Amino acid sequence: MTRSLYAIVNTKMSWNSTVELSKEAYAELVFWNQNVDCLNCRSPWLPPSLPAKFVYSDASVHACGSFIQNENKVFHQNWSPAERKKSSTWRELKTVELALISFAPSLHNVFQKGLWQEVFKDPDLQSLSARLQTTILSARAPATEQSTRSSSSVDTAFYSIKWAHESAGLVSPTDNPLVNRVREAAKRISGAKRCHRKEPLSIEIIKDIISAADLSNTLQLRNICLYFLCYAGFFRSEEATSIRRNHITFHDGYMTIKVEKSKTDQLRQGDEVIIAQSGGSACAVSILRDYLSRLNIDPHSDELIFRQLVKTKSFYKLVNKDKPISYTTFRDHLSKSLRSVVPDPSVYGTHSFRSGGATKAANSGVGERVFQRHGRWKNVSAKDGYVKDNITSRISVSKSLGL
Repeated sequence: MTRSLYAIVNTKMSWNSTVELSKEAYAELVFWNQNVDCLNCRSPWLPPSLPAKFVYSDASVHACGSFIQNENKVFHQNWSPAERKKSSTWRELKTVELALISFAPSLHNVFQKGLWQEVFKDPDLQSLSARLQTTILSARAPATEQSTRSSSSVDTAFYSIKWAHESAGLVSPTDNPLVNRVREAAKRISGAKRCHRKEPLSIEIIKDIISAADLSNTLQLRNICLYFLCYAGFFRSEEATSIRRNHITFHDGYMTIKVEKSKTDQLRQGDEVIIAQSGGSACAVSILRDYLSRLNIDPHSDELIFRQLVKTKSFYKLVNKDKPISYTTFRDHLSKSLRSVVPDPSVYGTHSFRSGGATKAANSGVGERVFQRHGRWKNVSAKDGYVKDNITSRISVSKSLGL
């Protein structure tokens, strides 16, 4: 505070008194407005905003205390003999630190950047004020870990705090070795919560499904068609349910299906999948032909082929609404189809068709380049994550060692 402003403040009768600014005091305010961008990393010229919570604290020679307004949360503590000898400023700052630790579960949603400048000459005060930043980071950390199952969210919180401090020209608490160890531990804990990948579906299980199905029932025919397309075309569930009639072209001995939108097609350039006609009972091309013929879908239309079916007195028909069946519907029908075929249907999911087809192709010696293109994987490592090597392939490694 400068001289004229200080003189104005000294004329007030109480804390709530209003004062009249002199020309000199007004000139000082204009000077600060034109020359100061921030004070303690906050702009003094922003419009005031209502705090999310009011936390009051105080400290005496013997004890300290704090409470959150309108909440039944109170903290209090007596000072030790050594702490009583500290300065009153130290005790006030220490009360803030203890209150933050005590009220962390209630305050983690309202903590922002928590930036302080070390403006104290006393080494004890410098250490304490710097530690307040780490205290806020520690209070935020449990909420970050508990609210996410992804290790990437831990990194997001870490680097956000690091960026905020470095942008303000301050030492970041993320440079502390302890904070880095906590970060790594949180990432390991988050990673451990990930669910296990579903097992790939073998061609033998899929053939058992078709054997148990009644293909005269249009609903069951639709499900079988969806299963075989996902297996033969390495389709994700959202890719298969988004297929439209004009995406499909039948040729002599094979068919092509255009994939307009895929998770790995970020530029939306599109791709096409080629599926051969095998001629057997498990032929995806023949099953799809039967399905399209039974529902009488115009070959030139842009209708979604996998939509909700409505049962009438004598047959099923597709609803007019241009909306694909949901993931939940797909998953529930698959679970029902597997109940009479496998002991535990829960180990399989809609992605099991994609991984099952990929596993079969890899173990059959399909070339790497066409294999990766058929599954529309961006790189080899992504492709390999879908393949489960069979026992013959794994045994061949040790057999090749000449033992």
